[in-house]
Amino acid sequence: MFFFIIYLIIFSRGSIAGDYEKIFDISQNFINSDLSLVNFIANLADSKNLDFANQNSFFKHNFFFFLINIFIIKIFNFLPTFPGLAYVLEYTIALLPGLLFSSSMLITYNTYKKKIDTNLLIISIIFFWFGTYIVNFFSKKEFFENFFFFFFFVRFFLIEKKKKNFMIPVIDAFLILIRITCFLLIPLFLYTYFKNNKINFKNLIYYFIPFVGILFFFLLI
Repeated sequence: MFFFIIYLIIFSRGSIAGDYEKIFDISQNFINSDLSLVNFIANLADSKNLDFANQNSFFKHNFFFFLINIFIIKIFNFLPTFPGLAYVLEYTIALLPGLLFSSSMLITYNTYKKKIDTNLLIISIIFFWFGTYIVNFFSKKEFFENFFFFFFFVRFFLIEKKKKNFMIPVIDAFLILIRITCFLLIPLFLYTYFKNNKINFKNLIYYFIPFVGILFFFLLI
């Protein structure tokens, strides 16, 4: 509990800033509107309804994060109203990227603790944590990287635990949605997924249907 309190003080901005704030504002606008998601998206196509230049394009590129914010806001809407609720909501969303990054380090440890010397693994994680997180902490777009690391390490955790379920292609699709340049990692995705599986029609279908389906759905937005 003490460590968690220190973490809240040191490793969270305490507020939303940069592009993350823009995504949060768009999410709030949707929640406060009477529009369906389809109508809300169509509404953004009209330049008269934009709050800033290129908002429609920005929204499409960050639709994944928009959905996450919507999910969190919906949960808070079930809570009884109390003074400071809006601040707690914003603080929770601001805390999420750092919390995911920290979880990534714990997942990495549990993934490789039986394969790598414990001391070497812990030292490597510490260097990676502070070396990467501190750089991201002062970046206005750090939430991209933190979500990326989380899904990336969860993916390899599932691979190492030989949990060949549909979540792996789903995660691969999410990684590409978070960073379009992750298309370059598709050979790595395929190799790590199929290295212990036969490449046959059934396994190809099992991988590519959720993978392509999610990407196609987001491309329609």
